[in-house]
Amino acid sequence: MSETEAQTTKKRTKKDDYIVQGSILAAAAVLTKIIGVVYRIPLTNILGDEGNGFYGYAYQVYAIALMISSFSLPTAVSKLVSIRLAKRQRRNAFRVFICSLAFAIGVGLFISLTIFLGAGLISTHLMKSPLSVYALRVLAPGLLIVAVMAVIRGYFQGMGTMLPTAISQIIEQVFNAVISIVGASVLFGIGTKAGEKSGEELLGPAYGAAGSTLGTVIGSLSGLLFLLFVIFLYKNVIRKQLKRDRTQNVESYSFLLKALLLTAIPVVFSTAVYNINQIIDLTIFNHVMESQGYVEKEYMALQGIYTGKYDTLINVPMAIANALGTSLVPSLTAVVTAGTKKQVHNKINQTLRLTMVIAIPSCTGYFVLASPIMVLLYNDSSATPARLLMAGAIVVVLYGLSSVTNSILHGLNYMTSPAKNAAAALGIHLVAFVLMMTVFKMNVYALVGGNIVFALAMAVKAYTEPGESVLMLQPVYYPFREVIEDNGRKLIGSPLKLEDGHYTIDFEDIEKKIRENDVKLLLFCSPHNPVGRVWKREELEKVAALCLKYHMTLVSDEIHSDIVYKGHKHQMMASISEEIADITVTCTAPSKTFNVAGLQLSNIIISNPKLREKFKHEVMQAGYSQPNLMGMEACQAAYENGEEWLEELLVYLQGNVDFVRDYLKQEIPKIRLIEPEGTYLLWLDCRELGLSVEELEHLVVDKANLWLDPGFIFGAVGEGFERINIACPRQTLRQAMDQLRDALNAEAFLN
Repeated sequence: MSETEAQTTKKRTKKDDYIVQGSILAAAAVLTKIIGVVYRIPLTNILGDEGNGFYGYAYQVYAIALMISSFSLPTAVSKLVSIRLAKRQRRNAFRVFICSLAFAIGVGLFISLTIFLGAGLISTHLMKSPLSVYALRVLAPGLLIVAVMAVIRGYFQGMGTMLPTAISQIIEQVFNAVISIVGASVLFGIGTKAGEKSGEELLGPAYGAAGSTLGTVIGSLSGLLFLLFVIFLYKNVIRKQLKRDRTQNVESYSFLLKALLLTAIPVVFSTAVYNINQIIDLTIFNHVMESQGYVEKEYMALQGIYTGKYDTLINVPMAIANALGTSLVPSLTAVVTAGTKKQVHNKINQTLRLTMVIAIPSCTGYFVLASPIMVLLYNDSSATPARLLMAGAIVVVLYGLSSVTNSILHGLNYMTSPAKNAAAALGIHLVAFVLMMTVFKMNVYALVGGNIVFALAMAVKAYTEPGESVLMLQPVYYPFREVIEDNGRKLIGSPLKLEDGHYTIDFEDIEKKIRENDVKLLLFCSPHNPVGRVWKREELEKVAALCLKYHMTLVSDEIHSDIVYKGHKHQMMASISEEIADITVTCTAPSKTFNVAGLQLSNIIISNPKLREKFKHEVMQAGYSQPNLMGMEACQAAYENGEEWLEELLVYLQGNVDFVRDYLKQEIPKIRLIEPEGTYLLWLDCRELGLSVEELEHLVVDKANLWLDPGFIFGAVGEGFERINIACPRQTLRQAMDQLRDALNAEAFLN
């Protein structure tokens, strides 16, 4: 996070940041849509229904080309950036930006030239509307502009700020509105005079449509210039952040390009389906109407009512759902990457509720007030526009739901699911639409009816995580989450209770979670990382009793079992009884105690033959059946000859614990030590500082220049905490604490 962003976060309330950012983007979306509705009123009157038909047709082609070239980029870029920032890989996040920018320029330029040079062929043979060629050619350069702009917006969104996107959208729409009206008015007159000479009565509306599309291009250019200006203003801040990045694994551009494509392609398909659906509908509509004896002027007028009036109004509330979904993707991606998946449920519920709060009243209002709305906005009292709006009002709810659902799935890394659902929905829709046009002869109402079918098919999605449920107590060592999810299991978290600086197990919550989710396995950490608890025998017995009662397997991670401080004693879970040992898989290793992690050797103790054979089978399938010889020799040497080392280590670690405890009390009283009973990891309670997750991270990393583990990566209940490794020389530890104190003093948190 940049310094500018950090300063911004200080002004926020403690509400969920993604809601704030989503609200900013939604407000901008609503404002731009309102501007769109307002300027479309005089524009519609200038162009007439025929001109709106030409505009709508050209814009649908432009929109589908835009989807292919750039509309997936904000989502894809924001997702890739947020993943790397969650891992504190700022250099790699910026490399995502550079790689995406180069990709956008290349693809955008190619598609712009293709549309410009092929506009005549597309308009005449594909669209059956030759005069749409003028508007389509004017729109073509906008594809390159928007592609570049999309990458910049995605970069900012990935960093968790929607403000640059929001402001650029407003600027873009303002310029679009002004230029569109002026351009349409001027070129309509020129076209009308030219049409009188050539005998082409629709040349005026065709030229006017081209003038209105000029506003789209100029508006996009203005938005891009603003974003470039923002980047220019903060280039030094960005450069400073990159210099501080300590990432060892710098990702290659070829790798990032592959990641971008793998992320963008499913998004392209799932988000482009709506526009594909629209252009296919309009193409089929024109062909069928022509075959049924209608002339171009008649069916283009009907199409103009649909695209210029009905579709414009329907898209206003849908813009809010899209904005909320856009802000949700990087937010969900970040919490999943960082290990705070417990927050996902609340984020999804909040987004769905907010969407429905907007969509349902909008649907009701459009249905009840269709006629007055058309008269008020377009001075159109005819029956067709009002009936279209009434018939299609339900689309607001259905499309809103499907849009947010797509964003949820993208944020949860289920990239292909929306694409599969969209493909199925498109197939169902096309069959229904053709029947409506040919068999039932529903005319322009088939466009609305087909949309309802499509939206309903898209909305009927249910996300369920595959596999069985695995329970773990949070906060907990963050790779545990990856182990569970990467193996297709459902993560169930049960928060530990913190009372008077001491963590205990919430047995009632554990049992409730087991019953509700049919949990099959408990991943248990003893001694516990990061809170430092060495569980007492009675606590272990209660945990084991629940596993026995509900027929669960118990995996006990006891890798820190040798590092226990005076007054406490580690009890192996499997040693409590034979019955417990029969359901327990015990994991230990010399890596923590004797500092030999690089040898990649661990001890897996399984007394139950069936469990042992199953474990061995999985290891064999993974192609890792034998440990390395050096690892085995080191492990044996450590346990046979390392007792003196361990005793001296425990004395030194205890001294480090005492030092940190005393230092915090004297120098940083607002940060409290959760008294450790074991492990060389300390859990620091920083909540009294009153900082958000982003602000605390900024303070520790950017101000104090420390590389601690932020609490949020251990689960949502870890927010406001920091984990520090004290297995280091005391001089190093003192330097770290001094840097933290000085940073806090500089920020006036200790005054």
